[in-house]
Amino acid sequence: MPYYSVLIEGRDFPAHLSHDGTSEMGFFALRFVEAAEPDEAELAAVEMIRTELRDAVGKTSSSAVTPMMHLDEMKEIDAIPDDQANAGFTWYRMDAEE
Repeated sequence: MPYYSVLIEGRDFPAHLSHDGTSEMGFFALRFVEAAEPDEAELAAVEMIRTELRDAVGKTSSSAVTPMMHLDEMKEIDAIPDDQANAGFTWYRMDAEE
């Protein structure tokens, strides 16, 4: 089965993730997965991220904004790298985009 490098962007995640709690947060997360085809690779990466988010921050409460994740980039790769973490997030304040 092929291996994929999948970069997912998340947007509009709860402000309590930031140090001062004043802004929705966005993130990028890179995951390496093995899947039969690209669609399966994207779904596997999103599920890994959902599980990690649920474990780290719990279930999101209802708000005016709905957190979303989408595929930013995907590449087929030869193998899953041993020297790369397959967890974690790079967070950014969404109000900093303006």
